[in-house]
Amino acid sequence: MATGRSLDDAVTTSLSVRGPSHGHDPASRAWPTSPRCASANASTGGTSGGAHRPAGVFGRHVCAGSRGVIGLALVLGIVGACTGAPPGSTAPTGATATATVGSTAPATTTAPPASATPSASATPVTTSGPTPTPSPAPPLALASSAFSNGGAIPARYTCSGVDVSPPLAWSHAPQGTVAFALVVVDTNASGYVHWVLSDIPGDRTALAAGERAGVAGRNSDGRVGYYGPCPPVGSGAHHYVFTLYALSHRLGLGGVPTATQVRAAAAKVTLATAHITGTFRR
Repeated sequence: MATGRSLDDAVTTSLSVRGPSHGHDPASRAWPTSPRCASANASTGGTSGGAHRPAGVFGRHVCAGSRGVIGLALVLGIVGACTGAPPGSTAPTGATATATVGSTAPATTTAPPASATPSASATPVTTSGPTPTPSPAPPLALASSAFSNGGAIPARYTCSGVDVSPPLAWSHAPQGTVAFALVVVDTNASGYVHWVLSDIPGDRTALAAGERAGVAGRNSDGRVGYYGPCPPVGSGAHHYVFTLYALSHRLGLGGVPTATQVRAAAAKVTLATAHITGTFRR
């Protein structure tokens, strides 16, 4: 920005440009004399009758007759050009000017919207209840179409009849069954043995009446195979228990095994047992 002295020179130069046609000599930089200028010069200590050149625009007044108005306008125009404000406007000063020139609008930062998509790493929560306990397998079952459990054995299957073995059937053999064994005893005659069978094939589920299967053992009467109920007359009802053994291995007993031998060998490989009881009296 121009200093006070520079502005004086600028004003003088601007007024000098107007040339001699307006009564100003650019070579001598003399200002024309007017009555008002003469009066002003006299009051300020200037030379009466001589031209008065302003020595400081801001410290002294400019008097050049009607040209003083024009000079003032030019001064305002030059000041406006130096301050960046248009002629006739008032430039901001002090703190206001500093705030106007140096202020900077704060930058606005917009945060990206939160993603509505669930994180891929999120793991859905799986709630599991207690592990259900598997139902136990049904037990090995033995039955006869000739009599019910605890019922009377028909005479056909006793010494009073044809004396053939009654029909038997079983179910729910445990997994891993390879063979079966069968023993029939009279519990009212100190465990008198009436029938012994071993190594009945594991795929069998029944024996028909009078059928032979597996290896026949010796009964208490000394016979091989089946010997039907034959209690003493008048001794009341005797109970005959049929016991079936499900085996994980064949017994492989040689000769004609007894009930004691079959029971002893079966004890090591028995998976399950089933019973049915019939009664008979004479």
